[in-house]
Amino acid sequence: MEALKQALIGYGAWLMARQLGRELPRDGPLAELIGQTDFTQEPRVERARQLLDDWSGEMPGPAGPDRLRSIFSFLRYDDEKRTPAQAFDMPCRTLDIALDNSKSQSPEELWEGFWDCVGRLKHGWGLFETFTALMARYGWSLSGTLDSEGVSVFEQFKAVSALAHVLVPDRDEVLLVGGDLPGIQDMLYTITSKGVAKALRGRSFYLQLLNDAMVRALLRDLDLPAACVIYNAGGNFQLLARVTDRERLGTLRREINHRLLKLHGGELFLALAWASVLTDDLALSAFSEPAGEVSDLVREQKSRAFTDLAAEKYDAVFGATGFGGLPHCEVCHVDLRDDVWPLCDQCDSFGERMKDDRKGLARLIADTNEHPFFAVHDLGGLQPLESLTEWRGKPPWWTVLRSFGYAYRFAQEAVAGTQVYLYRLNDTDCVQRDVDGDCAYGFRFLANTTPRIREGHDLENLQSLLDPDDGPIKPGDIRSTTVMAKWDRAGIDRYGVLRMDVDNLGTVLAERLLIPNLLHTSALSAALSLFFEGWLNRLCENAAHEWQRRVAEVTDDPDSRHRVKLPYVIYAGGDDLLIVGPWDVLPVVAWQIRRDLGSYVLRGYVKPDAGVEDAPITISAGIFAETAKFPLYQAAELAGKALDDEAKRRQAQCLVHGEETMVTVKDAIHFLETTLSWEEFKRAEELALNLAQMVDVGISRDGEKTDTAPHALIQLLAAVARQYTAEGGDVISGRLPYGQWMPLFAYGLRRMVDRAPAANIALRQRIMELAGDTLDLTRAEGAAQWYTIRFLGLPVRWAEFLIRKGGG
Repeated sequence: MEALKQALIGYGAWLMARQLGRELPRDGPLAELIGQTDFTQEPRVERARQLLDDWSGEMPGPAGPDRLRSIFSFLRYDDEKRTPAQAFDMPCRTLDIALDNSKSQSPEELWEGFWDCVGRLKHGWGLFETFTALMARYGWSLSGTLDSEGVSVFEQFKAVSALAHVLVPDRDEVLLVGGDLPGIQDMLYTITSKGVAKALRGRSFYLQLLNDAMVRALLRDLDLPAACVIYNAGGNFQLLARVTDRERLGTLRREINHRLLKLHGGELFLALAWASVLTDDLALSAFSEPAGEVSDLVREQKSRAFTDLAAEKYDAVFGATGFGGLPHCEVCHVDLRDDVWPLCDQCDSFGERMKDDRKGLARLIADTNEHPFFAVHDLGGLQPLESLTEWRGKPPWWTVLRSFGYAYRFAQEAVAGTQVYLYRLNDTDCVQRDVDGDCAYGFRFLANTTPRIREGHDLENLQSLLDPDDGPIKPGDIRSTTVMAKWDRAGIDRYGVLRMDVDNLGTVLAERLLIPNLLHTSALSAALSLFFEGWLNRLCENAAHEWQRRVAEVTDDPDSRHRVKLPYVIYAGGDDLLIVGPWDVLPVVAWQIRRDLGSYVLRGYVKPDAGVEDAPITISAGIFAETAKFPLYQAAELAGKALDDEAKRRQAQCLVHGEETMVTVKDAIHFLETTLSWEEFKRAEELALNLAQMVDVGISRDGEKTDTAPHALIQLLAAVARQYTAEGGDVISGRLPYGQWMPLFAYGLRRMVDRAPAANIALRQRIMELAGDTLDLTRAEGAAQWYTIRFLGLPVRWAEFLIRKGGG
């Protein structure tokens, strides 16, 4: 192994030992790894270290296991004064997806774990990347030596590693490289009605793998480590390169796009651009200027796809495609040479099972709980297109990735191999007892919750419930949207789509991060990825379990305990997500995502009993629900419109330049044609469950006989909500309009109380409490306090859907 990487391993071990208050042993496993290499004598490492020291002030910084200031402490709120977030420290512990763990580990425990893993390492091709993974696991929440707050041991090691590789002698600048993959949204939703959720998930994960393969290809051909990647999520990435790499980057861009043009027929291409950055600016707010320049250059390229190839491959770029007059794929409509199978090889490879009975990509992801290892074999370079096998229509996913020089596979056991990156999914304990030095060990987070068909009562009910056209089902199959809509749901027969997106993330990075430099941008990206790609798995499981219990308490459904509420995560990463599931569980999942994200941003961990708190990073949601026959791609599109056109346009009165005015505040959810803040939404949920319980289950008389409220109660409240809207009711106005809705509600509610059994005091009291403390709404002081009327329509409709016995 080259001297640079040996020196960096020595530096990383020294950094961990210093910050954990340990003396670094001069013999033993480390000496065997780096031999006589002294990182202080390696000029590239010393130059990178000195640069970081110059950024942060005088060396040394904190010694010992000081608490790390959270990256979220360096944000501003999106208010008029750009109020700084409250500062707090992270729990100091090993990295894992259990964000509800707020306990710190002792320095002794952290060091023993780290040093034990170092003792397993061996010389070989994969040593440096494996060591980097160990630094991420044990150094992610440990304060580094820099005076600049919020920089962990891992981010410090990552920065030194990157700079040591990209700094050029006698040059004080590096290249900032940005990439984007336009066309992914169009390709993602190229789906049909059959097996659509599975195909959508397969396509989504394939696009993640494709982006991963292209970034790997860039790093490999530039001879750079993964530490040079600043972020890589959602089809976008940033990385550092040498200032002398411009020509090579141009060549790589052409070669990569040549493969995309050949293998994808022009539906995808890589927009890749770069700009030089002064090394001193990497640590300053001035970093946002070249970052903005790169973004502008990438945006310009997106409007001029394949211009690098147009001259030499004119016919491929502008010519006709396909054969004409032949069968075509029923999903992507690419021409096929025969009609033996309705799907092209690529679309076939995205689903649950392929025509030759191999597992499709969606099934491979679903099986990652049983096959928790993910291997990437480096083939040594971009592969000649002529060496790839023939395919029907478009090639399967593994053929495309192989063209970039990587073979991807899932494994049940940790099987090492030469020049293989072996990742453990959702578990950072990735270094095996018997390590192969030519294999790079690491970990990856993947949001992969998957509802399955179960043995017994579940299977028996489904077989009798589903139409013959739905095909046979068996235990272990992924639950379809039809199963979700006809069986897993509570009440009305519908499945739902949830789309969520972090509010104004671009503005957060560019304007609301106190110092939008290289270190803080990288740390913020990693922190958000940990939440959306790691914690989301636990969150969905927790939400499904909690909702299963709650819905059984408020609805008269004897089969409630047999219905599966676990949602199906189609994609999650970067700053957005798409989840499919029974319509009734998705609002609960959305609320818990907003609650947990706020708690995480304000504390560095998830506090289970926290409510929705005002945080410097917020998220909005759109939910759309429809019957089983409604196409998922349209449901996903309408959920996106609910998110972008409704939730993200929510307005509220705020103080601007000393005056109250209406502004767009986002941080909202749109559900059942209603947009609410998260606080209002939680109140609406409580009211919906209260109504459902009173009407469908009933309230017991002192633990004896149970009586239900009249169904007319829901009809009354629906009429009141309609009347309020007709009389000018507006959720963003400063006051409640007076009108006929007030006596309609007051008189109608008294009638509902009278219709309840006189002996059931508890039920009568519950009905009266719907009006809070102001039953007589005919009085101005009463109406002015009953703010529930603002969003009454949502919980009424919600309750009605919950208690309906099936039907569309």
